[in-house]
Amino acid sequence: MTEPRKMTIARGLTRMKTLQAQIVNIANQIERYAAWVDKEKHPLGDTSASTDIKRNHTQAAEQVASLWQSYEDLSNELINIQTAINRANDTTIIQIAGKTMTIAQAKVIEDRIVGKGNKGLPSLGFGVVNAYRNAVAMADRAVKNYNQQYSSIKEESVKAQHMADIAYMIPAKSVEAYSNFLNEFSIEFNATLNEVNAVTEITV
Repeated sequence: MTEPRKMTIARGLTRMKTLQAQIVNIANQIERYAAWVDKEKHPLGDTSASTDIKRNHTQAAEQVASLWQSYEDLSNELINIQTAINRANDTTIIQIAGKTMTIAQAKVIEDRIVGKGNKGLPSLGFGVVNAYRNAVAMADRAVKNYNQQYSSIKEESVKAQHMADIAYMIPAKSVEAYSNFLNEFSIEFNATLNEVNAVTEITV
């Protein structure tokens, strides 16, 4: 059993990129060498004239089996690092845009609320803010149309009794505050995450 290793999240992320590249390379080799013509010698075995095909294929099978074992070792390391990062993300507290949250929560906000998510969908947070602003704009036009019927009234005091205004079902200040949070979050997220990842340790 290997000894537990400590590393920062940033180092773990870098190591995962290396592992992924190594796994892709192994997959390419497996694709090339994992099956062969049974009447021909395999390039991973001894191809000299003194070696028969059966021995050649046995040697090649050992090499391919080693490739597969390397894949399992590398993939297990990748899984362990990602699992350790996930644990750290669930417990590490950060502050972004004036709010306190875990890294995991911040990543969900970035991916699902502020950003466009995995499927390229519109931002949920900014989408709601825009929906509210559209509602206000439509209400403003409706109010102006409604008030047209009283445009002929000259007496302002009488006119004021009839004139309509926008009835806000959600306070405008609340929506603008939320919009400001989304904007600040967008600006601060990457820098904050990089700073935290550089100092937060995980055990693999």
